[in-house]
Amino acid sequence: MKRYLRALAHAVSVGALVCLCSLCIAGDSFFYYAHDLPPFAHEEGGHLDGFAIALVRDICDRRGLCAQIEMFPFKRALLTVSAENPQNSFLLLARCPDREADFKWVGPVFKSQVFFYVRRDLRPKANTLADLHDVAIGVHRGNRDHSVLQAMGFTNLNASDTQTQTLKMLAAGRVDATPMSEAVFPTAARDAGLNPDLFERSEVQLYTSELYFGFSTRTTDSVVEAWRNALATARTTGRYDAIHRQYFPGRPPEPPK
Repeated sequence: MKRYLRALAHAVSVGALVCLCSLCIAGDSFFYYAHDLPPFAHEEGGHLDGFAIALVRDICDRRGLCAQIEMFPFKRALLTVSAENPQNSFLLLARCPDREADFKWVGPVFKSQVFFYVRRDLRPKANTLADLHDVAIGVHRGNRDHSVLQAMGFTNLNASDTQTQTLKMLAAGRVDATPMSEAVFPTAARDAGLNPDLFERSEVQLYTSELYFGFSTRTTDSVVEAWRNALATARTTGRYDAIHRQYFPGRPPEPPK
């Protein structure tokens, strides 16, 4: 808890916390621990933007909920919500069996396919996952790609703190391939200052990713249900689709389960 309070005080001091609604009812304030994952969340010139940011803001504005956002490295955000477990805190992450008991889940928020990307001019000879044991793979430290590959026995992994850093390593030839969501890749490349045409998607798929809001287990069931209902309302009213079109033009949203 002390680490949580120190981190929170630091964020306030540097202006990293942004209130996403005009009115907060006492006891109903939430903390969204976002991580750099364009186009879902990123910070530029002190301004926070992205699909997940816009969705949370819309839910807050329309449902009378309140959330403050703090940008953390993914692994730190994961540990803050799951291990330190502050009440009414959440982050966006892939739902998978090894995380199931660590969060209360709201979603799915987004679904996409994760493929390996390579440099177009230096593509390795890799047609299957097994072939990738012989090349250097760049991964985003602590995210699901990292844990899935480790569970598969891959030891040839080079971890970075963000996916944009991983793409820069790929562009520089320091790694040969990196797994990434099809939805994330174009924006991540541009945010890294790279031309997406420098790379190409291989035919090797790692998995299908479903992103959820993962709430701390200390958050009450009634509060989590309120967020589930708010997300469902955003879908049925067309607000979800409107926000989706803004950040993923030309890509139709996946229907919820």
